[in-house]
Amino acid sequence: MTTTKRLSLASALLCAAALPQLAQAGPILNGHEYQLVNAEGISWTGANTAATSAGWYLATVTTAAENNFIVSSLLTGLAVADRSHYWIGGTDAAVEGTFTWVTGEAFGAYTNWWTGEPNNVGNEDFIAFDLRGESWKWNDAPDNLAQIYGYGRGYITERLAPTAVPEPASLCLVGLGLLVGFARRKRS
Repeated sequence: MTTTKRLSLASALLCAAALPQLAQAGPILNGHEYQLVNAEGISWTGANTAATSAGWYLATVTTAAENNFIVSSLLTGLAVADRSHYWIGGTDAAVEGTFTWVTGEAFGAYTNWWTGEPNNVGNEDFIAFDLRGESWKWNDAPDNLAQIYGYGRGYITERLAPTAVPEPASLCLVGLGLLVGFARRKRS
């Protein structure tokens, strides 16, 4: 087998290995991609660290449309127990009663608190979507919610959706085309 054929075969195998990763994109709204991460028992600080380490941030929910989109595309139909919590990117840990989003976006133009929330019972500094009955609304909760009450189920992340960057499969096809063209020119 010639060197060019070996390179082409190796490139094809590498491209094929990259293809399954393309299906991991989450739903997109207004140029932002969202993802639900199931992580039983994770704290808000653990979720925040995991999200930023992966190039995402905990979701910031600034409009009713965004809230409804997250509920309908990520939370509806989850087979979880009542009082399940999924962390989002709001906190008042710096100044009690003054909530901020992890991105620095303005907080307060839109909120979706359960009646009586936020209430800071038990030093609750972090926001989570809280399932009660069949509805998802916000609750302020302590960082160690899962250890105290067992409600922590995971978190919701957000990031700017990828735009005009070629996807890995397209790059693989271009690369294979160049290799095949190079091999044909070399034989001539």
